[in-house]
Amino acid sequence: MGRLGPYRLSPPTCLPPGVTLCRLLRLTAALGAILKSVDAANFQLIDGKNSKDAWDMLFATHNKQNSSWQFQLFQELACTSQNANKSLTAYHQRIELAADRLYASFTSGMTAKDVVDSMAAYFSLLGLETDEFNDILNSHITLSGTVTRSAIATA
Repeated sequence: MGRLGPYRLSPPTCLPPGVTLCRLLRLTAALGAILKSVDAANFQLIDGKNSKDAWDMLFATHNKQNSSWQFQLFQELACTSQNANKSLTAYHQRIELAADRLYASFTSGMTAKDVVDSMAAYFSLLGLETDEFNDILNSHITLSGTVTRSAIATA
């Protein structure tokens, strides 16, 4: 009477041993979330990988205490702003936290010149005009882990 009746889905037969359909769907959703969150340069790093391997690759690439990490900390400090309906005290605390994290990233052997060189490199990348070439340059420099004045000058 116009009713199609109940349908039953049979489980896929191509799943690896020990992997349930529910687990496969969670892994697929996790990979989809990762892929939606990365830029083109990072996508190239993880293209064709499963969610765990993609996460491990991104973690290994970006969880380094190098000049790219310092650049990220500098961006965090530079982009901190007072949120609507938040107190000046709360804003200042966020600035202090970001500044402390950036300060802690500099090694004890760094000179004032090293710090100024790093700041100049950061400002160089932050001030780039937005276009396809500069986006590729920015991704290449930051992914390489060498955000330095000389790396930018020779790129």
